[in-house]
Amino acid sequence: ASEDSARRVRQLGESDDRVFTVGAPGLVHLDRTPLATREELETHLAMQLDSPLLVVTFHPETLDIDSGSEGLVAMLDALDGITDATIIFTGVNADPGHDSLHERIAQFVASRPTNRRMVASLGQVRYLGLLRIADAVVGNSSSGMIEAPALRIPTVNIGDRQKGRLRAASVIDAAPTVDDIRHALHRALDPSFIANLPPVVSLYGVGNASKEIVEILKTAKLDGIVKKHFVDRHTS
Repeated sequence: ASEDSARRVRQLGESDDRVFTVGAPGLVHLDRTPLATREELETHLAMQLDSPLLVVTFHPETLDIDSGSEGLVAMLDALDGITDATIIFTGVNADPGHDSLHERIAQFVASRPTNRRMVASLGQVRYLGLLRIADAVVGNSSSGMIEAPALRIPTVNIGDRQKGRLRAASVIDAAPTVDDIRHALHRALDPSFIANLPPVVSLYGVGNASKEIVEILKTAKLDGIVKKHFVDRHTS
C-alpha cells in the first residue's frame, strides 16, 4: 500500500522483485465507483448537510484502561463548542469498550438532533460520498489516514490508535485533551490549511491500485513461486 510497507516486507526476507508498491486497494472506489451525492445523502440522513460538515468516527482504544473514554469525552467537549457544525457520527466498532462509547455518542447526538446524526453504517458509496463533501474528518479511524487524504480532506486524528501509520500533510494529530482537539479543529477548518497543502496529499495512492495489480500479474513470472527463498539483509 505504501513504500514504507514495502520496505518492511523486504525486511522480512522477501525478494525485491516480488514486492510492488501499488497503493491502498481500498481506494479503488474513488476511481471507479459513483459515490453518493449531497442530495442523496441529505435524503438518506433526513437533514441538511450544511458547512462546516464534520464526519466523526471514534473506536475504542484497546490498549487503554478506559478503552479511550477520556479521549472521546474530550472530543465531544471540543465538538460541542462548534455550535454551527453539522456532525455525522459513524458507528463504533465491536472492540471491547464499544457499549460505553456508543452510549456517550448517542447522548451527544440527542442533545442537538437538528444538526447531529449517528449512523451505524453508511456503506462505502455513502461513506465516501460523505467524506468527499466534508470539511474535516475527526476521530481515530484509519479512514482519516487513508481515504480522507486521498480526497484532500483535513483529518483531526485523536490519540494513539493510528500510531505508526504514515501521516499525510493533511493529518493533524491531537492529544486526547479538549484544548489540543479544539486547536486541531480550528486549524483543520481554516481555509488556508487546505489551500496550502501540496498538490498530492495521499501517501497510499489515489485509487488506481487494482489496475496496477492486474498489469503486474499479467507479466509476473510465477515459475517456482511456491518455493520461497529467504533474503538475508542482515549486516553486522
